[in-house]
Amino acid sequence: MSALDTVFPKEDRPSQGNRGLGVVLLGDFETGKTFFIGTCPETVILLDLDDGTEAMWEQYDFVSDETYEGNFAGKDIRVIEIPISSSLEESGLDDVDDIEDIEFETNLVNAIENYEKEFAKVEALARGGHLKGCTVALDTATWLWLGCMDYMKYKVLKLDTTAKNYVNQQWDWDIANKKYINLYKRLMALRKYGVNVVITVHVKEAYEATSSNGRTSVSKTDNLVPHWMKKSPQMSPLILQIDKKVVVEDGKAVEKRMTRCVRM
Repeated sequence: MSALDTVFPKEDRPSQGNRGLGVVLLGDFETGKTFFIGTCPETVILLDLDDGTEAMWEQYDFVSDETYEGNFAGKDIRVIEIPISSSLEESGLDDVDDIEDIEFETNLVNAIENYEKEFAKVEALARGGHLKGCTVALDTATWLWLGCMDYMKYKVLKLDTTAKNYVNQQWDWDIANKKYINLYKRLMALRKYGVNVVITVHVKEAYEATSSNGRTSVSKTDNLVPHWMKKSPQMSPLILQIDKKVVVEDGKAVEKRMTRCVRM
């Protein structure tokens, strides 16, 4: 046996067949990202930063004031609700659709601390072989990235949480980048234990800069781009984007969902 075989034996090579799937879903609100998570192999462990999972097991009709069984009421889905921050819990705000909806003094530092505590439990179960064939989902990576930025600004750099402080030093952003990359890669690494990993991502409107007569102007485009850290695609094996469009069929407006592969 050669020295190479002694250190790196061929039989220890990881088998692709034993790895879990890694899927990222990009999409606007109500395009079916969370619904997709519900269709994944159970048991599904959902790390919920988005607070949009109630419809999985029940649907509430505001008109009739009645509650109906959801599409996945009978499925084994464990939702790990991760508080965005203690301030939000105290104020009773538990459903936030966009970062602009949060008062500025409410930061997302606690979201990262709470996420790390819960993910450590999931990671330990996966390492022990208890989640093979199951699904671990993060909803969403957008909130994970926003939380990492606040972790950098208010936990590490100690900026004033009651004022709009801006980070001027470019290298300071590396703190948030490394925090996010570490958490994202650890999540995707669960696949080597046979765990399926699903990550959802919000999208935002794209802007473009144009120059004319020596002046530069920024205008909104019709394109939607992922709202996450720019290096995320490099860590994502499969990225699907779900688009929601209204088309006319037989004289009626019908809402359609179309999924396209962005990266594989």
